[in-house]
Amino acid sequence: MEDLKERIYQEVVRQGPVLPVKISKLLGGNLMFFSAYLSELVANQRIFLTHTKIGSSPLYYIKGQEHKLPEKLYEHLGGSMKEVFDLLKLNKVIRDADLPPRFHHAITELKDFAVPLDVTFNDNTERFWKWRFADEEAVKSLISKLLEKHSLKKPEVKQELPKLESNETMQLKKESELKKSETQKSLVEKISEKKSEKKISSEFMEQSLTFFQQKGIQVLDEDVIRKQSDIEFVISVPSAIGHVKFFVKAKNKKKITPGDLSLAYSKAQSKKLPLLYISTGEISKKTEDYIGKNFDGLKFKKI
Repeated sequence: MEDLKERIYQEVVRQGPVLPVKISKLLGGNLMFFSAYLSELVANQRIFLTHTKIGSSPLYYIKGQEHKLPEKLYEHLGGSMKEVFDLLKLNKVIRDADLPPRFHHAITELKDFAVPLDVTFNDNTERFWKWRFADEEAVKSLISKLLEKHSLKKPEVKQELPKLESNETMQLKKESELKKSETQKSLVEKISEKKSEKKISSEFMEQSLTFFQQKGIQVLDEDVIRKQSDIEFVISVPSAIGHVKFFVKAKNKKKITPGDLSLAYSKAQSKKLPLLYISTGEISKKTEDYIGKNFDGLKFKKI
């Protein structure tokens, strides 16, 4: 087993960044077992995996192969992510406040290429995003220039003498402000409703959230892969020793295979969190035994 694990590692050295299916074809073996070995190598930080996936699988690589990731992954990025990729690669540093609203989520998902930096300047903290492969000294210089540029843009404060207003004018002003306040309140409520509708975007999402609520589990983060069938969460579970964080893979699928579990286990290990796998489907006795032997700490729950 150790010999096979070492052969897998050497194949990543030669082929990386590489998909697990390619390694299994080159070495001749079961993809499920190769995925499990790759997970162990990731856990030991001998190899790394990408956040961006090709199909349903990340790429595996060793330190020093990062520069190959743009060529391998660019075509598999979503539309907005490609735009942010191009923008960040060109500018090397982007001030978060300068990003158009439609790019704010995209850049947080560009984890293979965008590195967040929180910089404090004149008692104010601002977030910047740097191109992962940019020179550190160049990044510092660019951030300094951006901070200086925006620190100079201070609005001029013009002092005016207060104007005396009649009682009638003051009453009309109060009525106007009250109407404005009610309109803003109504708008905020509508926006909140839309956000709520967007968050619970499918019956499967509602089913998953209901399960957490019934167990007293707090959802810290969520990532919809496929809204009707595949969702990932980070949760906080109450226990006798305090709250414990878990990575959750939620699958709307009739039967869960060892391959499904292996991919989720690999993702959980990359986040250094234990795995809770929840599903509307079943696992066979054989798969249950396989979990006990190969996936330490994995919990499976049918919902």
